[in-house]
Amino acid sequence: MKSHLFSRITTSLLLLTLCLSLKAQYQSTELFIGGVSNVHTYRIPALEVSTKGTVLAISDARMDNSSDLPGNIDLVMRRSFDHGKSWEEQITILDLPKDHGCGDPSLIIDKITGRIFCFYAYAPPGISIHKAKPGSNAANDMNSQHIQYIYSDNDGDTWSQPVELNPMVKDPAWEGVFAASGHGIQTRNGRLIQPLVIKQDLKGDGSFQTHARNIYSDDHGKTWKVSAPTGLQVGETKVVELPNGTLMQNMRNRKLKYRSIAISDDAGQTWSEIWQDSTLIDPRCNASITRYASIWEGHAFNIMAFSNPASHKGRQNMTIRFSFDNAKTWPLTLPISKDPAAYSSLIRLYDGGLGLLYETGQEKANEKIRFHKIEKETLDSLFSSYAKKNKNISSRPKFSAYYYHRSHQFSLLPDMEDEVVFLGNSISDGAEWDEYFDNNKCINRGISGDVTDGILLRLKDITRIQAQKIFLLIGINDLARGKSIDYIIENYKRIYQQIREESPNTQIFIQSILPVNNELKQFKNHTNKNDMIITLNNKLKSLAQEKGIDYIDLHSTFSDASGKLRKDLTEDGLHLNGRGYQVWMNLIKNFISNN
Repeated sequence: MKSHLFSRITTSLLLLTLCLSLKAQYQSTELFIGGVSNVHTYRIPALEVSTKGTVLAISDARMDNSSDLPGNIDLVMRRSFDHGKSWEEQITILDLPKDHGCGDPSLIIDKITGRIFCFYAYAPPGISIHKAKPGSNAANDMNSQHIQYIYSDNDGDTWSQPVELNPMVKDPAWEGVFAASGHGIQTRNGRLIQPLVIKQDLKGDGSFQTHARNIYSDDHGKTWKVSAPTGLQVGETKVVELPNGTLMQNMRNRKLKYRSIAISDDAGQTWSEIWQDSTLIDPRCNASITRYASIWEGHAFNIMAFSNPASHKGRQNMTIRFSFDNAKTWPLTLPISKDPAAYSSLIRLYDGGLGLLYETGQEKANEKIRFHKIEKETLDSLFSSYAKKNKNISSRPKFSAYYYHRSHQFSLLPDMEDEVVFLGNSISDGAEWDEYFDNNKCINRGISGDVTDGILLRLKDITRIQAQKIFLLIGINDLARGKSIDYIIENYKRIYQQIREESPNTQIFIQSILPVNNELKQFKNHTNKNDMIITLNNKLKSLAQEKGIDYIDLHSTFSDASGKLRKDLTEDGLHLNGRGYQVWMNLIKNFISNN
Protein backbone atom coordinates (compact mmCIF):
# COMPACT_ATOMS: atom_id res chain seq x y z
CA MET A 1 0.00 0.00 0.00
CA LYS A 2 2.79 2.41 0.91
CA SER A 3 4.68 1.50 -2.25
CA HIS A 4 1.60 2.12 -4.41
CA LEU A 5 0.90 5.44 -2.69
CA PHE A 6 4.54 6.49 -3.06
CA SER A 7 4.40 5.65 -6.77
CA ARG A 8 1.27 7.79 -7.21
CA ILE A 9 2.81 10.71 -5.33
CA THR A 10 6.04 10.43 -7.33
CA THR A 11 4.15 10.41 -10.63
CA SER A 12 2.04 13.39 -9.55
CA LEU A 13 5.14 15.36 -8.57
CA LEU A 14 6.74 14.47 -11.89
CA LEU A 15 3.74 15.75 -13.84
CA LEU A 16 3.51 18.88 -11.67
CA THR A 17 7.20 19.62 -12.33
CA LEU A 18 6.66 19.04 -16.03
CA CYS A 19 3.60 21.29 -16.18
CA LEU A 20 5.50 24.08 -14.42
CA SER A 21 8.30 23.79 -16.97
CA LEU A 22 6.03 23.64 -20.02
CA LYS A 23 5.52 27.40 -20.09
CA ALA A 24 9.12 27.87 -21.14
CA GLN A 25 9.17 24.94 -23.55
CA TYR A 26 6.16 25.17 -25.82
CA GLN A 27 4.96 27.27 -28.73
CA SER A 28 1.34 28.42 -28.83
CA THR A 29 -0.08 30.33 -31.80
CA GLU A 30 -3.59 31.29 -32.79
CA LEU A 31 -3.66 30.22 -36.45
CA PHE A 32 -7.31 30.70 -37.46
CA ILE A 33 -9.54 33.25 -35.68
CA GLY A 34 -13.23 33.61 -36.40
CA GLY A 35 -14.11 36.86 -38.18
CA VAL A 36 -10.66 37.23 -39.78
CA SER A 37 -10.33 37.23 -43.62
CA ASN A 38 -14.12 37.51 -44.00
CA VAL A 39 -14.61 34.03 -42.57
CA HIS A 40 -17.36 33.66 -39.98
CA THR A 41 -15.95 30.52 -38.27
CA TYR A 42 -12.97 28.24 -38.66
CA ARG A 43 -13.53 24.64 -37.68
CA ILE A 44 -12.20 21.07 -38.00
CA PRO A 45 -8.39 21.22 -37.88
CA ALA A 46 -6.06 18.98 -39.87
CA LEU A 47 -2.33 18.87 -39.17
CA GLU A 48 0.54 17.01 -40.86
CA VAL A 49 4.25 17.27 -41.66
CA SER A 50 5.57 16.85 -45.20
CA THR A 51 8.61 14.78 -46.11
CA LYS A 52 10.61 18.03 -46.19
CA GLY A 53 9.56 18.97 -42.65
CA THR A 54 6.95 21.60 -43.58
CA VAL A 55 4.06 21.75 -41.12
CA LEU A 56 0.67 22.09 -42.82
CA ALA A 57 -2.36 23.31 -40.87
CA ILE A 58 -5.70 23.15 -42.73
CA SER A 59 -9.19 24.10 -41.62
CA ASP A 60 -12.77 24.54 -42.75
CA ALA A 61 -13.45 28.20 -43.61
CA ARG A 62 -17.18 28.50 -42.87
CA MET A 63 -17.94 31.72 -44.68
CA ASP A 64 -21.48 32.57 -43.57
CA ASN A 65 -22.06 30.87 -40.21
CA SER A 66 -20.67 28.22 -37.90
CA SER A 67 -22.88 25.37 -39.10
CA ASP A 68 -21.80 22.09 -40.67
CA LEU A 69 -22.64 21.23 -44.27
CA PRO A 70 -24.65 22.21 -46.24
CA GLY A 71 -23.29 25.67 -46.70
CA ASN A 72 -20.63 27.89 -48.20
CA ILE A 73 -17.48 26.24 -46.79
CA ASP A 74 -13.98 26.40 -48.28
CA LEU A 75 -10.61 25.00 -47.16
CA VAL A 76 -7.77 27.25 -45.97
CA MET A 77 -4.16 26.53 -45.05
CA ARG A 78 -1.19 27.98 -43.18
CA ARG A 79 2.33 26.53 -43.28
CA SER A 80 5.36 26.62 -41.02
CA PHE A 81 8.91 26.03 -42.24
CA ASP A 82 10.54 26.11 -38.79
CA HIS A 83 8.66 23.36 -36.90
CA GLY A 84 5.81 25.62 -35.77
CA LYS A 85 7.71 28.69 -34.56
CA SER A 86 6.36 30.98 -37.29
CA TRP A 87 3.64 30.65 -39.92
CA GLU A 88 3.08 32.03 -43.38
CA GLU A 89 -0.09 33.95 -44.21
CA GLN A 90 -3.35 32.10 -44.72
CA ILE A 91 -4.28 30.99 -48.23
CA THR A 92 -7.40 29.33 -49.64
CA ILE A 93 -6.60 25.94 -51.19
CA LEU A 94 -10.16 25.02 -52.23
CA ASP A 95 -12.61 27.79 -53.15
CA LEU A 96 -16.07 26.50 -54.07
CA PRO A 97 -19.04 28.37 -55.56
CA LYS A 98 -21.57 29.78 -53.13
CA ASP A 99 -23.92 27.19 -51.63
CA HIS A 100 -21.45 24.43 -52.46
CA GLY A 101 -19.35 23.25 -49.57
CA CYS A 102 -16.55 21.01 -48.41
CA GLY A 103 -15.58 20.02 -44.92
CA ASP A 104 -13.70 17.84 -42.47
CA PRO A 105 -10.23 17.96 -44.05
CA SER A 106 -7.87 15.06 -43.48
CA LEU A 107 -4.24 14.89 -44.57
CA ILE A 108 -2.07 11.96 -45.64
CA ILE A 109 1.60 12.24 -46.55
CA ASP A 110 2.97 9.65 -48.97
CA LYS A 111 6.51 9.34 -47.62
CA ILE A 112 7.67 7.50 -50.72
CA THR A 113 6.52 9.97 -53.40
CA GLY A 114 6.22 13.09 -51.20
CA ARG A 115 2.65 13.72 -52.40
CA ILE A 116 0.32 15.41 -49.91
CA PHE A 117 -3.34 14.33 -50.01
CA CYS A 118 -6.10 16.44 -48.48
CA PHE A 119 -9.38 14.51 -48.23
CA TYR A 120 -12.72 16.15 -47.52
CA ALA A 121 -16.47 15.73 -47.95
CA TYR A 122 -17.97 17.67 -50.86
CA ALA A 123 -21.65 18.59 -50.57
CA PRO A 124 -23.80 20.04 -53.40
CA PRO A 125 -26.31 22.75 -52.44
CA GLY A 126 -28.66 21.63 -49.68
CA ILE A 127 -26.88 18.31 -49.02
CA SER A 128 -25.51 17.16 -45.68
CA ILE A 129 -24.87 13.80 -44.06
CA HIS A 130 -28.47 13.86 -42.83
CA LYS A 131 -30.01 14.97 -46.14
CA ALA A 132 -27.94 12.90 -48.55
CA LYS A 133 -29.80 10.14 -50.40
CA PRO A 134 -28.76 6.60 -51.30
CA GLY A 135 -29.07 5.13 -54.78
CA SER A 136 -26.16 6.55 -56.72
CA ASN A 137 -22.40 6.73 -56.65
CA ALA A 138 -22.04 8.83 -59.80
CA ALA A 139 -19.60 11.71 -59.86
CA ASN A 140 -22.34 14.16 -60.87
CA ASP A 141 -24.96 13.02 -58.35
CA MET A 142 -26.36 16.19 -56.75
CA ASN A 143 -28.23 14.29 -54.03
CA SER A 144 -25.18 12.69 -52.42
CA GLN A 145 -22.21 13.67 -50.39
CA HIS A 146 -18.95 12.98 -52.20
CA ILE A 147 -15.57 11.73 -51.10
CA GLN A 148 -12.97 13.90 -52.80
CA TYR A 149 -9.37 14.98 -52.35
CA ILE A 150 -6.92 17.49 -53.67
CA TYR A 151 -3.18 16.89 -53.71
CA SER A 152 0.09 18.78 -53.81
CA ASP A 153 3.43 17.61 -55.18
CA ASN A 154 5.37 20.73 -54.15
CA ASP A 155 4.95 20.86 -50.37
CA GLY A 156 1.66 22.75 -50.53
CA ASP A 157 2.74 25.57 -52.86
CA THR A 158 -0.02 24.60 -55.30
CA TRP A 159 -2.87 22.12 -55.21
CA SER A 160 -4.58 19.98 -57.83
CA GLN A 161 -8.17 20.17 -58.98
CA PRO A 162 -10.56 17.98 -56.93
CA VAL A 163 -10.33 14.24 -57.51
CA GLU A 164 -13.70 12.46 -57.26
CA LEU A 165 -13.76 9.04 -55.53
CA ASN A 166 -17.48 8.18 -55.32
CA PRO A 167 -17.54 6.05 -58.50
CA MET A 168 -14.54 4.11 -57.20
CA VAL A 169 -15.39 3.57 -53.53
CA LYS A 170 -18.94 4.64 -52.60
CA ASP A 171 -21.60 1.99 -52.14
CA PRO A 172 -24.94 3.19 -53.63
CA ALA A 173 -26.63 2.08 -50.40
CA TRP A 174 -24.70 4.64 -48.39
CA GLU A 175 -26.49 7.86 -47.55
CA GLY A 176 -24.18 10.42 -46.00
CA VAL A 177 -20.43 9.86 -46.09
CA PHE A 178 -17.41 11.92 -45.10
CA ALA A 179 -13.68 11.50 -44.52
CA ALA A 180 -12.88 11.47 -40.81
CA SER A 181 -10.97 14.68 -40.15
CA GLY A 182 -7.40 15.23 -38.99
CA HIS A 183 -5.10 12.80 -40.75
CA GLY A 184 -4.96 9.31 -42.20
CA ILE A 185 -1.79 7.22 -42.26
CA GLN A 186 0.69 5.49 -44.49
CA THR A 187 1.64 2.07 -43.17
CA ARG A 188 5.22 0.92 -43.22
CA ASN A 189 4.56 -1.22 -46.31
CA GLY A 190 3.40 1.90 -48.17
CA ARG A 191 -0.40 1.53 -47.97
CA LEU A 192 -2.34 4.81 -47.68
CA ILE A 193 -5.37 4.61 -45.36
CA GLN A 194 -8.11 7.21 -44.94
CA PRO A 195 -10.92 6.53 -42.43
CA LEU A 196 -14.55 7.23 -43.40
CA VAL A 197 -17.77 7.74 -41.47
CA ILE A 198 -20.89 6.47 -43.24
CA LYS A 199 -24.61 6.90 -42.63
CA GLN A 200 -26.66 3.93 -43.83
CA ASP A 201 -29.96 2.15 -43.18
CA LEU A 202 -28.31 -1.09 -42.07
CA LYS A 203 -31.50 -2.64 -40.64
CA GLY A 204 -33.74 -1.88 -43.61
CA ASP A 205 -36.41 -0.27 -41.40
CA GLY A 206 -35.90 3.37 -42.38
CA SER A 207 -33.66 4.15 -39.43
CA PHE A 208 -30.00 4.92 -39.92
CA GLN A 209 -26.76 4.10 -38.22
CA THR A 210 -23.32 5.48 -38.67
CA HIS A 211 -20.44 3.10 -39.09
CA ALA A 212 -16.75 3.37 -39.86
CA ARG A 213 -14.73 2.02 -42.76
CA ASN A 214 -11.43 2.85 -44.40
CA ILE A 215 -10.47 3.47 -47.97
CA TYR A 216 -6.94 2.46 -48.90
CA SER A 217 -4.51 2.60 -51.78
CA ASP A 218 -1.53 0.40 -52.56
CA ASP A 219 -0.42 2.34 -55.64
CA HIS A 220 0.21 5.80 -54.17
CA GLY A 221 -3.33 7.04 -54.71
CA LYS A 222 -3.98 5.95 -58.29
CA THR A 223 -6.74 3.59 -57.18
CA TRP A 224 -8.63 3.18 -53.92
CA LYS A 225 -10.52 0.29 -52.32
CA VAL A 226 -12.91 0.02 -49.38
CA SER A 227 -12.21 -2.01 -46.26
CA ALA A 228 -14.65 -4.07 -44.23
CA PRO A 229 -16.55 -2.14 -41.52
CA THR A 230 -14.35 -1.34 -38.55
CA GLY A 231 -17.15 -0.50 -36.14
CA LEU A 232 -20.92 0.10 -35.90
CA GLN A 233 -22.76 2.94 -34.18
CA VAL A 234 -19.58 4.98 -34.17
CA GLY A 235 -18.67 8.40 -35.46
CA GLU A 236 -15.32 10.03 -36.18
CA THR A 237 -12.50 7.55 -36.29
CA LYS A 238 -8.72 7.38 -36.49
CA VAL A 239 -6.44 4.55 -37.53
CA VAL A 240 -2.92 3.94 -36.25
CA GLU A 241 -0.35 1.26 -37.06
CA LEU A 242 1.14 -0.54 -34.09
CA PRO A 243 4.86 -1.40 -34.05
CA ASN A 244 4.21 -5.00 -35.14
CA GLY A 245 2.20 -3.92 -38.19
CA THR A 246 -1.23 -4.49 -36.64
CA LEU A 247 -3.79 -1.77 -37.38
CA MET A 248 -5.81 -0.25 -34.55
CA GLN A 249 -8.94 1.81 -35.16
CA ASN A 250 -9.98 4.27 -32.45
CA MET A 251 -13.64 5.29 -32.85
CA ARG A 252 -15.94 7.75 -31.16
CA ASN A 253 -19.14 6.24 -29.77
CA ARG A 254 -21.63 9.09 -29.42
CA LYS A 255 -24.32 7.26 -27.44
CA LEU A 256 -22.19 5.45 -24.89
CA LYS A 257 -19.64 8.26 -24.54
CA TYR A 258 -16.59 6.03 -24.81
CA ARG A 259 -14.17 5.18 -27.58
CA SER A 260 -14.28 1.76 -29.23
CA ILE A 261 -11.08 0.02 -30.25
CA ALA A 262 -10.92 -2.34 -33.26
CA ILE A 263 -7.93 -4.43 -34.30
CA SER A 264 -6.88 -5.85 -37.67
CA ASP A 265 -4.01 -8.30 -38.16
CA ASP A 266 -4.54 -8.71 -41.91
CA ALA A 267 -3.83 -5.17 -43.20
CA GLY A 268 -7.40 -4.01 -42.63
CA GLN A 269 -9.32 -6.73 -44.46
CA THR A 270 -11.13 -7.89 -41.31
CA TRP A 271 -11.63 -6.20 -37.96
CA SER A 272 -12.55 -7.31 -34.46
CA GLU A 273 -13.67 -4.99 -31.70
CA ILE A 274 -11.45 -5.63 -28.73
CA TRP A 275 -12.47 -3.24 -25.99
CA GLN A 276 -14.18 0.00 -25.07
CA ASP A 277 -11.83 2.53 -23.54
CA SER A 278 -13.76 4.53 -20.97
CA THR A 279 -10.60 6.32 -19.83
CA LEU A 280 -10.58 8.33 -23.06
CA ILE A 281 -13.39 10.72 -22.23
CA ASP A 282 -15.12 11.81 -25.42
CA PRO A 283 -18.70 12.90 -24.85
CA ARG A 284 -19.38 14.93 -27.98
CA CYS A 285 -16.45 15.45 -30.30
CA ASN A 286 -13.63 14.06 -32.36
CA ALA A 287 -10.24 13.12 -30.97
CA SER A 288 -6.81 12.47 -32.45
CA ILE A 289 -4.44 9.58 -31.98
CA THR A 290 -0.97 9.18 -33.40
CA ARG A 291 2.02 6.88 -33.05
CA TYR A 292 4.51 9.31 -31.56
CA ALA A 293 7.44 6.92 -31.36
CA SER A 294 8.41 3.37 -32.29
CA ILE A 295 11.52 1.38 -31.50
CA TRP A 296 11.57 0.39 -35.18
CA GLU A 297 12.07 4.05 -36.06
CA GLY A 298 15.01 4.63 -33.74
CA HIS A 299 13.18 5.68 -30.58
CA ALA A 300 13.70 4.42 -27.07
CA PHE A 301 10.08 3.32 -26.53
CA ASN A 302 6.84 2.57 -28.33
CA ILE A 303 4.67 5.58 -27.53
CA MET A 304 1.18 6.55 -28.68
CA ALA A 305 -0.33 9.97 -28.08
CA PHE A 306 -4.02 10.86 -27.82
CA SER A 307 -5.71 14.28 -27.62
CA ASN A 308 -9.28 15.30 -26.81
CA PRO A 309 -11.35 17.42 -24.39
CA ALA A 310 -11.08 15.42 -21.15
CA SER A 311 -14.38 16.33 -19.56
CA HIS A 312 -17.73 14.67 -18.96
CA LYS A 313 -19.31 18.12 -18.69
CA GLY A 314 -18.81 19.21 -22.28
CA ARG A 315 -16.24 20.53 -24.69
CA GLN A 316 -13.41 21.76 -22.48
CA ASN A 317 -10.05 20.77 -20.96
CA MET A 318 -7.93 19.88 -23.99
CA THR A 319 -5.61 17.11 -22.84
CA ILE A 320 -2.87 14.88 -24.27
CA ARG A 321 -2.37 11.34 -22.98
CA PHE A 322 0.46 8.90 -23.62
CA SER A 323 0.45 5.11 -23.81
CA PHE A 324 3.45 2.75 -23.75
CA ASP A 325 1.45 -0.47 -24.28
CA ASN A 326 -0.46 0.05 -27.54
CA ALA A 327 -3.40 1.94 -26.00
CA LYS A 328 -4.20 -0.58 -23.28
CA THR A 329 -3.41 2.04 -20.61
CA TRP A 330 -2.76 5.79 -20.69
CA PRO A 331 -0.64 6.46 -17.59
CA LEU A 332 0.69 9.93 -18.50
CA THR A 333 -1.63 12.92 -18.87
CA LEU A 334 -0.70 16.45 -19.94
CA PRO A 335 -3.39 19.12 -19.49
CA ILE A 336 -3.08 21.67 -22.28
CA SER A 337 -5.88 24.16 -21.59
CA LYS A 338 -8.91 24.45 -19.30
CA ASP A 339 -10.69 26.62 -21.87
CA PRO A 340 -13.52 25.39 -24.08
CA ALA A 341 -12.06 22.97 -26.64
CA ALA A 342 -13.30 20.55 -29.28
CA TYR A 343 -11.79 18.85 -32.35
CA SER A 344 -8.01 18.32 -32.52
CA SER A 345 -5.27 16.96 -34.73
CA LEU A 346 -2.07 15.62 -33.14
CA ILE A 347 1.21 14.73 -34.90
CA ARG A 348 4.92 14.21 -34.30
CA LEU A 349 6.88 17.08 -35.84
CA TYR A 350 10.02 16.73 -37.93
CA ASP A 351 12.23 17.94 -35.05
CA GLY A 352 10.72 15.42 -32.63
CA GLY A 353 8.34 17.83 -30.92
CA LEU A 354 4.63 17.16 -30.61
CA GLY A 355 2.24 19.41 -32.53
CA LEU A 356 -1.39 19.88 -31.55
CA LEU A 357 -3.92 21.84 -33.61
CA TYR A 358 -7.21 22.26 -31.79
CA GLU A 359 -10.42 24.26 -31.59
CA THR A 360 -10.75 26.55 -28.60
CA GLY A 361 -12.06 29.89 -27.34
CA GLN A 362 -13.02 31.90 -24.27
CA GLU A 363 -16.79 31.37 -24.34
CA LYS A 364 -17.20 28.66 -27.00
CA ALA A 365 -14.90 26.09 -28.51
CA ASN A 366 -15.37 27.31 -32.11
CA GLU A 367 -13.92 30.81 -31.71
CA LYS A 368 -10.42 29.98 -32.98
CA ILE A 369 -7.99 27.22 -33.88
CA ARG A 370 -4.74 27.15 -31.93
CA PHE A 371 -1.42 25.42 -32.62
CA HIS A 372 0.35 24.14 -29.53
CA LYS A 373 3.82 22.57 -29.54
CA ILE A 374 5.62 20.61 -26.86
CA GLU A 375 9.36 20.53 -27.45
CA LYS A 376 11.27 17.28 -27.87
CA GLU A 377 13.47 17.99 -24.85
CA THR A 378 10.42 18.23 -22.61
CA LEU A 379 8.99 15.00 -23.95
CA ASP A 380 12.30 13.16 -23.65
CA SER A 381 12.57 14.21 -20.02
CA LEU A 382 9.02 13.08 -19.32
CA PHE A 383 9.40 9.70 -20.99
CA SER A 384 12.81 8.88 -19.51
CA SER A 385 11.65 9.83 -16.00
CA TYR A 386 8.58 7.66 -16.37
CA ALA A 387 10.62 4.74 -17.73
CA LYS A 388 13.00 4.82 -14.75
CA LYS A 389 10.06 4.28 -12.42
CA ASN A 390 8.31 1.70 -14.63
CA LYS A 391 10.84 -0.94 -15.65
CA ASN A 392 8.22 -3.10 -17.35
CA ILE A 393 7.62 -0.86 -20.36
CA SER A 394 9.02 -2.03 -23.68
CA SER A 395 12.27 -0.28 -24.52
CA ARG A 396 14.48 -0.43 -27.58
CA PRO A 397 16.79 -3.47 -27.45
CA LYS A 398 20.46 -2.65 -27.91
CA PHE A 399 20.94 -4.09 -31.37
CA SER A 400 23.07 -2.56 -34.10
CA ALA A 401 21.87 0.10 -36.52
CA TYR A 402 22.38 -2.52 -39.24
CA TYR A 403 19.89 -4.78 -37.46
CA TYR A 404 17.21 -2.07 -37.41
CA HIS A 405 17.92 -0.89 -40.96
CA ARG A 406 17.77 -4.43 -42.30
CA SER A 407 14.68 -5.49 -40.33
CA HIS A 408 12.84 -2.30 -41.32
CA GLN A 409 13.66 -2.98 -44.96
CA PHE A 410 12.33 -6.54 -44.62
CA SER A 411 9.07 -5.22 -43.19
CA LEU A 412 8.50 -3.10 -46.32
CA LEU A 413 9.24 -5.69 -48.98
CA PRO A 414 6.26 -7.10 -50.93
CA ASP A 415 5.12 -10.66 -50.32
CA MET A 416 4.91 -13.46 -52.85
CA GLU A 417 3.22 -16.84 -52.64
CA ASP A 418 5.15 -19.94 -51.52
CA GLU A 419 8.25 -18.10 -50.38
CA VAL A 420 11.22 -19.98 -48.92
CA VAL A 421 12.74 -17.93 -46.10
CA PHE A 422 16.32 -18.18 -44.87
CA LEU A 423 16.25 -16.77 -41.35
CA GLY A 424 19.30 -16.18 -39.21
CA ASN A 425 22.46 -14.15 -38.64
CA SER A 426 25.46 -13.25 -40.84
CA ILE A 427 25.84 -16.85 -41.99
CA SER A 428 22.43 -16.62 -43.71
CA ASP A 429 22.87 -12.93 -44.52
CA GLY A 430 25.96 -13.66 -46.63
CA ALA A 431 24.29 -15.87 -49.24
CA GLU A 432 22.60 -15.01 -52.54
CA TRP A 433 19.91 -17.63 -52.04
CA ASP A 434 17.77 -16.79 -55.03
CA GLU A 435 20.75 -17.02 -57.38
CA TYR A 436 22.12 -20.22 -55.89
CA PHE A 437 18.80 -21.98 -56.38
CA ASP A 438 17.71 -20.02 -59.46
CA ASN A 439 14.48 -19.29 -57.61
CA ASN A 440 13.27 -15.78 -56.83
CA LYS A 441 11.01 -17.17 -54.11
CA CYS A 442 14.07 -18.00 -52.00
CA ILE A 443 14.41 -14.86 -49.89
CA ASN A 444 17.11 -13.77 -47.48
CA ARG A 445 16.03 -12.71 -43.99
CA GLY A 446 19.42 -12.98 -42.35
CA ILE A 447 20.90 -10.10 -40.36
CA SER A 448 24.57 -10.00 -39.44
CA GLY A 449 25.03 -10.11 -35.68
CA ASP A 450 21.52 -11.38 -34.96
CA VAL A 451 20.64 -13.49 -31.93
CA THR A 452 17.59 -15.49 -30.91
CA ASP A 453 16.12 -12.46 -29.10
CA GLY A 454 16.50 -10.48 -32.32
CA ILE A 455 14.65 -13.18 -34.28
CA LEU A 456 11.78 -13.00 -31.79
CA LEU A 457 11.63 -9.22 -32.01
CA ARG A 458 11.20 -9.27 -35.79
CA LEU A 459 9.40 -12.59 -36.17
CA LYS A 460 6.00 -10.97 -36.80
CA ASP A 461 7.33 -9.66 -40.12
CA ILE A 462 8.39 -13.19 -41.01
CA THR A 463 5.16 -14.95 -40.09
CA ARG A 464 3.00 -12.43 -41.96
CA ILE A 465 4.62 -13.71 -45.18
CA GLN A 466 2.91 -17.09 -44.61
CA ALA A 467 5.96 -18.70 -46.18
CA GLN A 468 6.00 -22.20 -47.58
CA LYS A 469 9.24 -22.98 -45.71
CA ILE A 470 11.55 -21.39 -43.15
CA PHE A 471 15.19 -22.49 -42.81
CA LEU A 472 16.40 -21.33 -39.40
CA LEU A 473 20.05 -21.06 -38.35
CA ILE A 474 20.73 -18.96 -35.25
CA GLY A 475 22.63 -19.22 -31.97
CA ILE A 476 26.39 -18.73 -32.38
CA ASN A 477 26.14 -15.03 -31.47
CA ASP A 478 24.11 -15.96 -28.38
CA LEU A 479 26.96 -18.19 -27.24
CA ALA A 480 29.52 -15.47 -27.95
CA ARG A 481 27.51 -13.06 -25.78
CA GLY A 482 27.43 -15.46 -22.85
CA LYS A 483 23.90 -16.81 -23.19
CA SER A 484 23.41 -20.30 -21.83
CA ILE A 485 22.41 -23.27 -23.96
CA ASP A 486 19.15 -23.55 -22.01
CA TYR A 487 18.40 -19.87 -22.73
CA ILE A 488 18.90 -20.46 -26.45
CA ILE A 489 16.72 -23.58 -26.45
CA GLU A 490 13.89 -21.73 -24.67
CA ASN A 491 14.04 -19.01 -27.34
CA TYR A 492 13.95 -21.68 -30.05
CA LYS A 493 10.77 -23.02 -28.45
CA ARG A 494 9.25 -19.54 -28.49
CA ILE A 495 10.24 -19.07 -32.14
CA TYR A 496 8.69 -22.41 -33.04
CA GLN A 497 5.48 -21.68 -31.13
CA GLN A 498 5.02 -18.25 -32.69
CA ILE A 499 5.52 -19.59 -36.20
CA ARG A 500 3.03 -22.37 -35.55
CA GLU A 501 0.41 -19.95 -34.20
CA GLU A 502 0.83 -17.20 -36.79
CA SER A 503 1.81 -19.21 -39.88
CA PRO A 504 0.52 -22.74 -39.25
CA ASN A 505 1.10 -24.06 -42.77
CA THR A 506 4.78 -23.12 -42.88
CA GLN A 507 7.27 -26.01 -42.88
CA ILE A 508 10.10 -25.35 -40.40
CA PHE A 509 13.67 -26.58 -40.81
CA ILE A 510 16.12 -26.26 -37.92
CA GLN A 511 19.67 -26.29 -39.21
CA SER A 512 22.51 -27.23 -36.89
CA ILE A 513 24.93 -24.56 -35.73
CA LEU A 514 28.09 -24.67 -37.84
CA PRO A 515 31.44 -25.52 -36.28
CA VAL A 516 34.06 -22.78 -35.76
CA ASN A 517 37.84 -22.69 -35.99
CA ASN A 518 40.05 -20.77 -33.56
CA GLU A 519 43.28 -21.46 -35.44
CA LEU A 520 42.68 -18.43 -37.67
CA LYS A 521 42.86 -16.13 -34.62
CA GLN A 522 39.71 -14.12 -35.41
CA PHE A 523 36.34 -13.72 -33.63
CA LYS A 524 37.84 -15.14 -30.44
CA ASN A 525 34.56 -14.95 -28.50
CA HIS A 526 32.92 -17.12 -31.16
CA THR A 527 35.61 -19.57 -32.24
CA ASN A 528 36.24 -21.04 -28.78
CA LYS A 529 32.72 -22.48 -28.54
CA ASN A 530 32.99 -25.80 -30.40
CA ASP A 531 32.16 -27.97 -27.37
CA MET A 532 29.10 -25.82 -26.56
CA ILE A 533 28.02 -25.95 -30.23
CA ILE A 534 27.99 -29.75 -30.15
CA THR A 535 25.86 -29.76 -26.98
CA LEU A 536 23.51 -27.12 -28.41
CA ASN A 537 23.11 -29.06 -31.65
CA ASN A 538 22.21 -32.24 -29.76
CA LYS A 539 19.49 -30.33 -27.92
CA LEU A 540 18.25 -28.73 -31.14
CA LYS A 541 17.98 -32.19 -32.72
CA SER A 542 15.96 -33.42 -29.73
CA LEU A 543 13.73 -30.35 -29.90
CA ALA A 544 13.08 -30.95 -33.60
CA GLN A 545 12.15 -34.57 -32.89
CA GLU A 546 9.87 -33.51 -30.04
CA LYS A 547 8.05 -30.98 -32.22
CA GLY A 548 7.93 -33.22 -35.28
CA ILE A 549 9.89 -30.83 -37.51
CA ASP A 550 12.91 -31.34 -39.78
CA TYR A 551 16.46 -31.12 -38.43
CA ILE A 552 19.29 -30.66 -40.94
CA ASP A 553 22.77 -31.67 -39.79
CA LEU A 554 25.21 -29.20 -41.35
CA HIS A 555 27.80 -29.59 -38.60
CA SER A 556 29.24 -32.97 -39.54
CA THR A 557 29.88 -32.02 -43.18
CA PHE A 558 31.51 -28.69 -42.28
CA SER A 559 33.78 -30.23 -39.58
CA ASP A 560 37.36 -31.38 -40.11
CA ALA A 561 38.90 -34.38 -38.36
CA SER A 562 39.27 -32.38 -35.13
CA GLY A 563 35.68 -31.14 -35.16
CA LYS A 564 36.58 -27.61 -36.26
CA LEU A 565 35.25 -25.64 -39.23
CA ARG A 566 37.10 -26.79 -42.35
CA LYS A 567 39.74 -24.22 -43.33
CA ASP A 568 38.93 -24.59 -47.01
CA LEU A 569 35.40 -23.28 -46.32
CA THR A 570 36.27 -20.11 -44.35
CA GLU A 571 38.62 -17.16 -44.27
CA ASP A 572 38.16 -16.22 -40.61
CA GLY A 573 37.05 -19.35 -38.76
CA LEU A 574 33.42 -18.22 -38.41
CA HIS A 575 31.94 -17.13 -41.74
CA LEU A 576 31.74 -19.10 -44.96
CA ASN A 577 33.54 -18.41 -48.21
CA GLY A 578 32.03 -19.13 -51.61
CA ARG A 579 32.95 -22.83 -51.48
CA GLY A 580 31.33 -23.06 -48.06
CA TYR A 581 28.04 -21.80 -49.44
CA GLN A 582 28.25 -24.30 -52.30
CA VAL A 583 28.58 -27.09 -49.75
CA TRP A 584 25.60 -25.72 -47.82
CA MET A 585 23.45 -25.46 -50.94
CA ASN A 586 24.23 -29.05 -51.86
CA LEU A 587 23.16 -30.25 -48.40
CA ILE A 588 19.75 -28.57 -48.48
CA LYS A 589 18.81 -28.57 -52.17
CA ASN A 590 16.49 -31.55 -51.81
CA PHE A 591 14.67 -29.83 -48.92
CA ILE A 592 14.14 -26.79 -51.14
CA SER A 593 12.63 -28.70 -54.03
CA ASN A 594 10.53 -31.23 -52.11
CA ASN A 595 7.10 -30.33 -50.74
